[in-house]
Amino acid sequence: MKIKFKLFVSLAILLTLALLAFTGCKPEERNYNLDGIGSVVISDAMEDVLSSCVVVEVVPGNFTYYYSMGVAISEDKIIVPRQTIPLNKLNLPEINYYKGRVYNTKGRFDFVYKTEDNNFARNNDYGFNVLTLKDKNSVKLKPVKFAKNNDTTDIVKLGQMIFGVEVIVPDSRVYNNSSSLDIPTAEYFKTIPVLVSSKSMMTGVDIMSNHPNGIPAEMMAASFTTQGYFNKSDYDTYVTGLDFKHGFEAIDKNDNYVLTNNMLFNTAGEFVGINYLRRVDGTDSNEHIVAGIGYAVRSSNIKAVLQSKQII
Repeated sequence: MKIKFKLFVSLAILLTLALLAFTGCKPEERNYNLDGIGSVVISDAMEDVLSSCVVVEVVPGNFTYYYSMGVAISEDKIIVPRQTIPLNKLNLPEINYYKGRVYNTKGRFDFVYKTEDNNFARNNDYGFNVLTLKDKNSVKLKPVKFAKNNDTTDIVKLGQMIFGVEVIVPDSRVYNNSSSLDIPTAEYFKTIPVLVSSKSMMTGVDIMSNHPNGIPAEMMAASFTTQGYFNKSDYDTYVTGLDFKHGFEAIDKNDNYVLTNNMLFNTAGEFVGINYLRRVDGTDSNEHIVAGIGYAVRSSNIKAVLQSKQII
C-alpha cells in the first residue's frame, strides 16, 4: 500500500511539472525601489556620520564652560558653529581653549584657533569657524562627505528628510568631573529627524526690515528653513551672564529666536549644513509660536569658503 501511495505522489508531481512546462511558465523578475525607506538608509549612514562628528569643550584652563558640536573637514581640522568661539579671547588665538572627543576613540584631544584659518570671518561670514588639532599625531580625524548638488542645482530638496546630530550632556555632574572622561563619546551625541521646510530662509516677516541682529547678510542668503526639535545651544543654556560673548550675542536680546548647535546630514550620510537658529515665542499669549522651525546654512556655501582659502 505504501509503495502504491509513493508511486501515486511521484506521478502527480511529474504531471504537474509537465503541465507547467506545457503552458510555458516563465520566471518573473520584479525590481523594487528602496530609496524611500529612509530609516534603513539613515541607519546605514549613521556610523559614518558619527565618525566625522566631534564633541567640543570650551576649556579656558581646566574649567569646561560649555559644549559644542564640530564636524571634521580634514584629518586635522574641524568646523564649529560661530558661537563656539568666545570673541573676547581671540586676541590670544594660539592658546588652547578647546578640547575634543571623537566617536569610538578614548580621551580628549587639544584643538586651537588659528587666525590664518579664520580670516574669512569678517568679509564672508557663514556662521562657522575652523579649529585645528594642536598635535596632528594625537588622533586622525575622519573628514565628512560634503553633499553634492542634485538635479535642481541645490543640495537640498523641499520636503527632504535629513537628520541632525547635536550635543547632549549626559548628566550635569560631567562638568569638570574627572569621571566624565570615562563616559563614551557616543553618549554626548543626540540624533533627530529633520525636514527641509523651505529652500530659502523663510521667517514670515520682511527680513530686510525685521530680522534678528547679528545674522550676516551672506549667511541669511545661504540659509534654508528646517523643521525639527532642536536643542538650545549649550552656550546660551549655561553661560548666560558670564564675560564670554560670542558672535551672535545680539540674538540673546531677541525673544523670538534662540541659538542652536546642530550638524545636518542627508540619508546618504553627506553633510548638508549647520542649523544655527531656532524660532521661539517670547510672548505670554504664544501668538508667534512656530514649533520646531529652524534655519541652517548650506554646507555647499561652507565648502566654497573653505576651498577659496585653501583649507580643504
